[in-house]
Amino acid sequence: MDTLAVIGNVFLWILLVILVLIFLLFLFSLPKIRVILKYDGKLSVKLKFLIFKFNPSKKMNEKKSDNKNKSGPQKEKEERQKRRTEKKRKKEEKKKKFLPDFMKNLSIENYIEIIKIIFKQFIFKIKVENFFLEAKIAGENAAEAALKYGKITALLYPITAFLDAKGFIKQAKINVDVNFLSEESEYRGETEITIRLISLIKAAISIFIYIMKRNSQNK
Repeated sequence: MDTLAVIGNVFLWILLVILVLIFLLFLFSLPKIRVILKYDGKLSVKLKFLIFKFNPSKKMNEKKSDNKNKSGPQKEKEERQKRRTEKKRKKEEKKKKFLPDFMKNLSIENYIEIIKIIFKQFIFKIKVENFFLEAKIAGENAAEAALKYGKITALLYPITAFLDAKGFIKQAKINVDVNFLSEESEYRGETEITIRLISLIKAAISIFIYIMKRNSQNK
């Protein structure tokens, strides 16, 4: 009896730990991942999750500024070296397998189903909290500026209205004008996109289960 009691206690603790981990994972998945995109001559990308903040665009801008500060000959030498390294890398990638082994047996129909899962459980869960765009469309002459303005507005406003009607956009502010006094267009914009981490996890699990089922049926 003592042995059975010990074994029972061990299994009880294991079950308790598993339940606690599942509960913590559930709580961790509820908060939203926030992606803030901003453009004002330069693209800025910020990621926020709980108390964590990431700014990948900051490092990109620092690298660009470093390249501008380098001398001409040195920069050309580095560019040549970069091109040689890139060619070598592409050759090595061609030799490697394009797809993992567990995805080799999938058909075109299977990939279409995977894309449907991605859209249904991830893409359609994305929400645009706010969308701001200000554009001044210009061209080499008045006719070209007017033509560009017509094309942009004919594409932009219907898409925004459709996304708004479907509930993807909570708040939008768009101001597009034509500028006949300049030859260069100007754009400014900012948007905040949110997605719950649990949606990403559910999509990944669904895709994994679907692939495993297809592979087991093809054996």
